[in-house]
Amino acid sequence: MRNFLLITIFLLSSSCFSEDLAEYHVFLCEENFESVKDKIVESKVKNIEVAYFDTQKLELIKSGLIIRVRLRPDKKRSDLTLKIRKDSNDKITNSKKCEYDYYFSKNKYSCSWKKKISHQVAKTILHSKVNILDYLSQEQMELLKSITNTNNLNLNKFGNVKSQRYDIADGSQGEDWTVEYWPFENGRNLIEISFKNDTKDHADSMKSLEEYISRHRLNKCQKDISKTSYTLNYFLPSISNSLLKR
Repeated sequence: MRNFLLITIFLLSSSCFSEDLAEYHVFLCEENFESVKDKIVESKVKNIEVAYFDTQKLELIKSGLIIRVRLRPDKKRSDLTLKIRKDSNDKITNSKKCEYDYYFSKNKYSCSWKKKISHQVAKTILHSKVNILDYLSQEQMELLKSITNTNNLNLNKFGNVKSQRYDIADGSQGEDWTVEYWPFENGRNLIEISFKNDTKDHADSMKSLEEYISRHRLNKCQKDISKTSYTLNYFLPSISNSLLKR
């Protein structure tokens, strides 16, 4: 398969939004999530089941493309999302939702095209063998085609991950601070604290994260982690093995 274009010209702009929303992330290196819950969690759990779709060679994520399905019983509808992620100095237009993702050692800029789906459709995608392209909206399909230059993508499912989300503090953008727990069978569990704020408060927001971690005696990971990349690479060996057996 030919290498994907990173982004098509009509999506790039140096004069995008003057003010963007930002999501701030920190990953915890804690062996026991129960001890984390005891320190910071007082709310009820929100169970979210997640899967990603990519080629066997992970060509989408390498090009900054993400296709994700989330079963959200805590919401009225679940969602199927196509996301484009770039380095923070590249702006993306033609999307209803764009935001920065700030970590302690890096930051990314991403825009999302989200399709609301029923919980039953989400369960079908997550638990059945389906062609995810059949479920994308027309807008998502046109965007995907414009970037990959093909209609013939062979996408595999990477998942499922049964994650847990808890609200842990009030946020300034109408969304609470949250902690997410992503368990994997290899014993490696991802624990992430995140919240949203305006990009103008970048320094104060990162400082708030540091102070929160210190105040609750939590251990911050020295290396930033991507839930998406980790999940894709975790399930990659089983995807490769299943294809070899065909």
